[in-house]
Amino acid sequence: VDQRVLALARAIMDLQAGLVTDPDDPEAQALLAAFSLQILIELRDINFLSQAIGVVMVSDPVDFLLTDTAGRTTGYTAETGEVTENSRAYYSGDADVELVVLPDAGTGLYPLQLSGVDSGEFISVATLVTESGASKTITTSGVLTGDTSLVLDFTDVELSIPRPGDEVFARLADGDNNA
Repeated sequence: VDQRVLALARAIMDLQAGLVTDPDDPEAQALLAAFSLQILIELRDINFLSQAIGVVMVSDPVDFLLTDTAGRTTGYTAETGEVTENSRAYYSGDADVELVVLPDAGTGLYPLQLSGVDSGEFISVATLVTESGASKTITTSGVLTGDTSLVLDFTDVELSIPRPGDEVFARLADGDNNA
């Protein structure tokens, strides 16, 4: 996969780590969604996806298994190895920053199993981008030394994604998170 996609995944991690405001702030969420949309666009442009819609999840440093609404699991843990039950999903492979893309995903509940790989802090950022251009970003972070299961609730998706040229995008891209 294009190196730009992996660079965007790293940018999401850097952005999330550098947020000085609440990570649930709508403007911060909008910028995270814009980076996720750009990943989807890049994958569409290299003919990996037919449309720039789906779930984009970036994690650092934690292994995970993400299950879509059809019950298909994608990801990696030391116990299971790489799992790709959805043949259209993209998984970057086991690394410090891991990326998974579930194409053509819609609203719903997405079970997520996290497996600690270190005794340090982890972060996971998941964004659903819908066909209508709405999005929702869910950030999970903390210290994880074992396994934990949770559910990403993408049933209520309303936030629109800022585009380059939008005032919100320009402020946040320049690092003005308090504007």
